[in-house]
Amino acid sequence: MMSLKRLLDKLKHLNRQRNLKTKILKKKIYFSYISLIKIRSSLVPAKYKNITILMTDLGIGDVIVASFLIKSLRDSSFNVSVIVEERIAYLFDGFIDVDKKILFGDLDLLKKQVKDNRIDLLIDLMDINDLTEKRIQIIHTIKPKHTIGFNQKNHVYDTSIKYKKYHDHFTSRMTTILNLLNVKFNDVKYYFNLPPSAYDEVNNFLFEHKINNKKIIAFNPFGSFSEKSFSYQQINNIINFMSKYEDSVLIIIGEKNKLSLINNVHKNVFIGNFSSFFASIALVELCDLLISVDTSIVHVGNAFNKKLISIYSNMQIGEFDSNIAWAPNYGNAKQIFTKEYKRTSIGDDISKMELDELFKEIEQDIALKY
Repeated sequence: MMSLKRLLDKLKHLNRQRNLKTKILKKKIYFSYISLIKIRSSLVPAKYKNITILMTDLGIGDVIVASFLIKSLRDSSFNVSVIVEERIAYLFDGFIDVDKKILFGDLDLLKKQVKDNRIDLLIDLMDINDLTEKRIQIIHTIKPKHTIGFNQKNHVYDTSIKYKKYHDHFTSRMTTILNLLNVKFNDVKYYFNLPPSAYDEVNNFLFEHKINNKKIIAFNPFGSFSEKSFSYQQINNIINFMSKYEDSVLIIIGEKNKLSLINNVHKNVFIGNFSSFFASIALVELCDLLISVDTSIVHVGNAFNKKLISIYSNMQIGEFDSNIAWAPNYGNAKQIFTKEYKRTSIGDDISKMELDELFKEIEQDIALKY
């Protein structure tokens, strides 16, 4: 016979399951209702002036890549605003030019910011994923005249582009949007501005360390999480390898807390402990060779057309092959791939890869006359 305690525990468990199912059902009803009441509008680009790009849950690299779309639209006389979270909002304070940034913290704050600003067209570059419900709520809250999305089912998207080019670079989505809006563009290029203070800091760094008449190699060993980063043992191995090239200097960049754990014992290897991300970008512009894991810095390399050796780890994000969709995407860039080919959202663990291929590529590049 079941004890009273076990019976109560069983009832609590059943109640939690019921509440969970009720919550899921309510959510389905809510989003079905939003879709049902939305009357889809026709796409009429000639009538649009104010375009907003939904950029919540994106990273620095995503923003740099999207600068191509932003500038192309602004060059065609559209006013372009972006909806972003606080953590990346600083990138739109002069680094990437927009007409307005709209901060997303919660829906009430968002509603206040767009209250007196009519949005003619909203662009969502993402497919259906775990964050789609949040994006639908944002669209429903700000009520643009027209919304463009990709492979979407909810009717808040007036135009849903059927897109299956998952083995193309992510910018192909942006060119699809531009073609849809009859916006002319030339090459795919990224655009941003650096403050003079970023160049001053790097030039002072080079002067203080007496770095002149040598090849400058910028090295970014850290990704957004540990599996996308070199281990400290690997970093030390790379430092040891680079120490034999006396006509070159290696400057390691990244987050200060991670840089502080690197043991630098060689005269031609330096820690670029800069005050800001912008100074690291300035160093990339000045360097002769860039070495980086798959992170925003590879897209910075693209902007400056720098010689690049990049390391990618076979990440599979939904339908996207990250090796391709988020590749450096320019002729001066080389990609090295890890060998496990797990094809997961985390990808292979870069800290487990052998460095022989990287060393071979570095040797070949250093041997070239820059």
